[in-house]
Amino acid sequence: MALSKRQKLALMRSTSPINIWYGSVRSSKTFAQIWDFIARMSSSSGDGANIVIGYSTNTVWRNIFQPIFSRPEFAAVAPHLSYRRNAPEGTLFGKRFAVVGANNESSWLAIQGLTIENAWGDEAVGWPKSFWDMLVSRLSLPSSRLLVTCNPGTANHYLKELIDSDDPEVHVEKFLLESNPTLSTRYIDRLKRMYSGLFYRRMILAEWVAAEGAVYQGWEPMMMLKKHSVSNVIAVGIDYGTNHPTAGYAIGVGASGCLEVCAEWSPNLERGGHRRLTDAQLADSLEVWLERLPSQPRYIYCDPAAASFREELKQRGMLTHRADNSVLDGIRQIDSLLNAGDLTIDPSCKHLQKEMSNYRWDNKATEKGIDAPIKENDDHVDALRYAVRSSRHIWRKQLAAAH
Repeated sequence: MALSKRQKLALMRSTSPINIWYGSVRSSKTFAQIWDFIARMSSSSGDGANIVIGYSTNTVWRNIFQPIFSRPEFAAVAPHLSYRRNAPEGTLFGKRFAVVGANNESSWLAIQGLTIENAWGDEAVGWPKSFWDMLVSRLSLPSSRLLVTCNPGTANHYLKELIDSDDPEVHVEKFLLESNPTLSTRYIDRLKRMYSGLFYRRMILAEWVAAEGAVYQGWEPMMMLKKHSVSNVIAVGIDYGTNHPTAGYAIGVGASGCLEVCAEWSPNLERGGHRRLTDAQLADSLEVWLERLPSQPRYIYCDPAAASFREELKQRGMLTHRADNSVLDGIRQIDSLLNAGDLTIDPSCKHLQKEMSNYRWDNKATEKGIDAPIKENDDHVDALRYAVRSSRHIWRKQLAAAH
C-alpha cells in the first residue's frame, strides 16, 4: 500500500517539536508513522537518543516492528532492522533505538536523564501524565522531535488539553476512517456497526468525549439474548468475592459461528439473597457446575485477586490461570462483539442481564480525566470480561474461520 495523499500531507506538515496524530480506528495513522520512523532513523545525526514508545514493549512489537518484518511494503527495509520481541533496544540502518513501555506511574524512570533526538509514540492516550511530562522535558536538542498516535480518550485528558492549547510547538492531525484508502465502504459500514455510545464517538467519529451513563449503551436484550448452541466450552471466567458475590461464566463458539455465553454460575445467590461462602464451599459448587457444562473448559480464568480460591482449586487438581484484567480493553471488546452480533448470551444468565443494563461509568473518575466504571454490582460483568478477554487468542481464530 502506497502512502495516501492524507498520509503524505500529515508527514509533510508534522515538523514541530511535538506532533500528535489522533483519530478513529483503522484510519492509517500507524502506517504513516512507521514510514516516519524509517525516514528519520535513516537521517538520524546520533546527537541524541532515538526512542519508540508504546503502552508496552509487546504492543510496540505488534503495531510497529511486526509490520516492518511481515508486510511487502517494507520488504526493502526489513533486512536493515535488527529487533526481537520485547527487547529494550534494536538497530535500524546500523543506528540504535530504544523501546520503552509507558503503562504505569514509574515508567518515566526509563527515560530520566536522556537527551532525545527522535521519539515515536503509539497508543499515547494510555500513558501516565508523569511519563508525558518527563518525555517532553527530554526534547532539549534544536532538532528534537516527537510524533505520537492515539485514539481519542476522555474530554479531560491531558493530551486533549494540549491539542486545544494553540501551543506553537504542537502540531495536530486528525484522521478518520475515510483517511485510509484501502478500506472498502462495506468494511467501514461493518466497523461502524461494531461500536455504540462512547466507543462509537471515540473510535469512529474521533471525538474526545467523557465516559458517562451506561457502559454498554448498545445493550439490546431482544437482539443479544439467544439460546446457546455451544458443544465445546472454550473458557470459564470467574470473579471472586468474599463480601460480594462470586460469579462465573462459560463461553464457546456455537453452531452459528458466534461467541456464546452458555452458562452462569452464581453460588452466593442460588437461594435468594447473598450468602457468604468459604473457599471450600465455592469450590464444591464450582465442581458441580462444571460437570453440567456441555464440555469441560479448556481454560479457567480467575480474578487476579483470588489467590486463596485458586489455591483451594489447585489442591483439588484444578488448573486455573490469572485473568486478563485490562478493564477498558475488555469492556470495549465485549461492546464491539455485542454490537457486531458476534457475542450472544443465553437467556438463563439472569444476573448478567441485570448488570449489563445497570453497569455505569463513574462520574467522579470522569471529572479526573479517567475512564472507570462504578465498582458496585459488577461481579457478573467482570466475570464475563475475564472469560472473553483472557481467551481471545482462541475465539478470534474460530470466529475468523467461521466468518
